[in-house]
Amino acid sequence: MVNKNNLTTILFLGTFSLVMSSCSSGYSYKKPESFEEKISRYEARSLNTNLVPEVQVSKSFKHTSRKSRGPASVTTSSSEDKGYNQYNNKRLYFLTLYSQYQQIKPLASNESVAIELNHCPSFHTSFLSYNESSPKSTSARDYKMPFKSMESLRDADNMTRYPEFFLPVSRSSTRPRVIDIAIKDNLSASKTKELVKSAINIHVAKTYSELTELCETGSSSNYYIYENLMTHIKTRDKISADQIGLKTLFKTTLFSNMALTTSIKRNQRQKSRGIASVGGQYGLDQEVIKRLEVPWVESYLQSK
Repeated sequence: MVNKNNLTTILFLGTFSLVMSSCSSGYSYKKPESFEEKISRYEARSLNTNLVPEVQVSKSFKHTSRKSRGPASVTTSSSEDKGYNQYNNKRLYFLTLYSQYQQIKPLASNESVAIELNHCPSFHTSFLSYNESSPKSTSARDYKMPFKSMESLRDADNMTRYPEFFLPVSRSSTRPRVIDIAIKDNLSASKTKELVKSAINIHVAKTYSELTELCETGSSSNYYIYENLMTHIKTRDKISADQIGLKTLFKTTLFSNMALTTSIKRNQRQKSRGIASVGGQYGLDQEVIKRLEVPWVESYLQSK
């Protein structure tokens, strides 16, 4: 017969075993990780990561739902015709980043950073198909200041039209940015222009590094940020059509580059030939926008 003392000991040991079993099996409550925390975790992985520039969002942005009569109605069918909707998310990410690189690269003032990507083992077939269907822009262009008065730098809302001024001047950090130094040191237009060109060189070099990482390994830290965003909208809430939603999107490489390439198309060409001249790149951007269910972001980009 079990006496009272032995019974107490048995009960204690049984309870202790259950507690230890629960701990060892990993059944402990952990607060769900927010999307912002996931971004921070991936951003902190490596100093070699292609750090996403801090693109500023216009405080005056207000989206009003309305039917578009512009080019957007054409680009959806364009992306379907080219088969972009058949790509998985990783392949679409690579091709979109590659097409954006082709748009930005001609503005690199240093030939040593404007490197051509010649092979891509991880996305070999898609890489070759894209190059065959989308002629590369090989002619270098000198960056032109989009305004004359340096006082424009202090108009925060107006400067959201020129994301190149928010590019960092260092490869290993997002600060300081061109605009920070230009205002702090009261730079002239010519010196500010040179600083923008230097920042573009850095951005081109970082983008090339990410492309080579994608080609060699099939992935990158920035891709996982994009993938987490895709998962977030599928399992939780859609991205809101407001400043908060824009800030979330611009934390990803692809949308940050969309803002930059939009500025380049608008301000860095003598004569614009319209969207048709960059149909391949625009079609890829459009497919990314469609998958993330944020058609309203086009109205923001087109209004800048």
